Amino acid sequence: MSTLLQEIEAQIAGVKTSVARQNVGSVREIGDGVAKIEGLTDAMLNEMLDFGNGVTGLALNLEETEVGAIVLGDYTSVKEGQEVRTTGRLLQVPVGKGLLDDDRVRQTVQQIIAQKPRGYLAILTHFQRLVKLDVARRTARIESAIQLPESLSTAIQANLARRYGPGLAVSFAQKPDLIGGLRVQVGSDVYDGSIRARLAALAEAF
Repeated sequence: MSTLLQEIEAQIAGVKTSVARQNVGSVREIGDGVAKIEGLTDAMLNEMLDFGNGVTGLALNLEETEVGAIVLGDYTSVKEGQEVRTTGRLLQVPVGKGLLDDDRVRQTVQQIIAQKPRGYLAILTHFQRLVKLDVARRTARIESAIQLPESLSTAIQANLARRYGPGLAVSFAQKPDLIGGLRVQVGSDVYDGSIRARLAALAEAF
C-alpha cells in the first residue's frame, strides 16, 4: 500500500459522507472525457455522478445552469441527452471486497491526469489524502513488553479482522517500557492496556 501512495505522489509531482437526496439531469455536451450536465441543481463539488451502465463521473465545476464533470471510465459511451444522477457520495477511494483496490486507484489517477479537467491537481491531492487515510485505517500495530506466543498473535489478528474487516496490515513490536500488557493501534484508534498506561492513570488520580 505504501508503494501505491508513492506512485500517486510521483504522478502528482510529474504533472506539476452521504445525503439521501437524489437529483437527475441530462448531458448537454460531451467531449474529451468532460461532460456538461443540465438539471443537477443539487450536485456537490467532488460528488460522484451516475451516468448509468456502470459509468461514473466526478462533479468539478458547479455553475448556475450546468455542472461540469469528468467521466471516470469509457466516456465514448456517454451521449448527449443521456440521464445523469447525483449519488450523494463524494470522491472515494476505490475498494473491492472491503480492500483497497490498487488497480482501480491507479486507473482513476491515470484517467484524471490524462483528461486534465479544471482543477485536476487539487483533485489528485484530495484523492491522495483519501488513499492515505484508507491506508492508515487498514494498518494495525500491536506492541507488547515481550514477544507474544504465535497462538496469541494469531488470536489477536483474528479479533482485529472481525472488528475491522479483512485486509489489515498487521505488525508486531516489542517495547519493554510497556512493562506488561498490550498497546494496539488501528488507524486513529488506540487501545492501551499496558501496565505502563495503568500506572500513569493511577498517578494522575492522586
